[in-house]
Amino acid sequence: MNHDPESFRDLAWRALENPADAALRTELADALTAHPDWAGEWQALRKTHALAREAVPAALACEQADRTAVIPAARLAALLPPSRRRAANPWWLAATAAVLVLAGATFWQHHTPPAPDLTRWAQQAQPPLARALTAPPAEFAAAAVLPAMRTATGVQLQSPLLAATAGPVTIAWRAATPTPVTLTLRENNQIIWTLPGAQSPANTPSLAADRVYELLLTPDQGPTVREGFVTVSRSPPPATPGLAAVFAAAAAEPARLGEAVLAWHALPASTRHSEAGLRLGLWLGLEARQPDLLAEARAAALQR
Repeated sequence: MNHDPESFRDLAWRALENPADAALRTELADALTAHPDWAGEWQALRKTHALAREAVPAALACEQADRTAVIPAARLAALLPPSRRRAANPWWLAATAAVLVLAGATFWQHHTPPAPDLTRWAQQAQPPLARALTAPPAEFAAAAVLPAMRTATGVQLQSPLLAATAGPVTIAWRAATPTPVTLTLRENNQIIWTLPGAQSPANTPSLAADRVYELLLTPDQGPTVREGFVTVSRSPPPATPGLAAVFAAAAAEPARLGEAVLAWHALPASTRHSEAGLRLGLWLGLEARQPDLLAEARAAALQR
């Protein structure tokens, strides 16, 4: 995997937070081999991580601490054990203090990832998605209208399955009125799994890669919804979660639209309504034929 300095810092911190993860250790070693000039950055991050692991418990243990304020550097130094107080570089104390918050949170939980590089994403995407990532936002939002909205009656899939990652597949749907649904999976015209009385969302059994399946959603009343899909091998996780995970599923070949839609809905509103979040949401609403997703993204985009 190619890394830029920002994604390398993210990788390094994840490796420090998950020392038992062999895949992360290997990816980190490969990145350092490819970029030996990043060795100094790696050592600096190791020092920051070690300092954070000592400073956070010490700060939280202070009974008189103001639990809403960032810890001043001088006070943080006083909270450290004497041995670390002498050894710590003041620059690292200041850098660590700037990101430690006294609300019971850890360093990484309060790290704000940088805005996605939409130009780089567009270069990796197929033309329709690339246009969505680069077109003027207001123009794209105004044109984002489904040619034929799905009927409000019956069942509507919220996780359209063109392709899905091998393993348990999440099926999500919505109905105009609550109604029991029977889920059925078929392979080679043979039923391999059925789940009566299912509620959304539901998970299938683990499915093998490189197979073709047919999903049937059969409500007690109303027509059956049928979706054919293929399973693909699990791809490496994106360098950062959140929008990067949505983009990875949307830009995959074949696109894993169901995973992208569910991942978009799971994001906090502030992320969904960011520029990158809205561009992905508008494209997904159109591509996956999701009226509710499209309506939310269009309304938020036109208000920006």
